[in-house]
Amino acid sequence: MHHELADDAALYVVGALTGADKSAFEAHLSQCAVCMAEVREFAPVVEALAAAMPNATPEARVRRTLMARLSADSSI
Repeated sequence: MHHELADDAALYVVGALTGADKSAFEAHLSQCAVCMAEVREFAPVVEALAAAMPNATPEARVRRTLMARLSADSSI
């Protein structure tokens, strides 16, 4: 089972796993010290990347378009 989910640690840390994939990885994580160590190693990197990104405010037109698309997509 570990080999099937080993690549999911980075995805999990950045919040890219959802639904059944997230649940399966979390169940695996509770039993796998290797993946738990990977998650712990990735966490500071993700935090540093987030802190390194400048805050940006999109132009009003871009924001309206984005918000309209998000509202139209019921899967988000």
